Amino acid sequence: MPTPSGQHLELVGRLFLMIRAFVVSGKLGNVYFAPYAAGLSAHDVSQPDVLFVSRARMSYFGPDYPISGPDLAVEVLSPSTQ
Repeated sequence: MPTPSGQHLELVGRLFLMIRAFVVSGKLGNVYFAPYAAGLSAHDVSQPDVLFVSRARMSYFGPDYPISGPDLAVEVLSPSTQ
């Protein structure tokens, strides 16, 4: 997997900060960024750029990552991933 470009990282960082500010202000849950994995099933694990897990779903957390899909997953596409 190639290293993300500076432009990609800048966009991911801005998205994370905006989403996190909203989530924190409403005490809605937690926001994470890659390389934080989200379990989509027992055999599928994804690493979206930014993900949100609501307080209501925090009980679905395993020891290292959510064992259920996140409430929101954001993947910023790059030219190499189109």
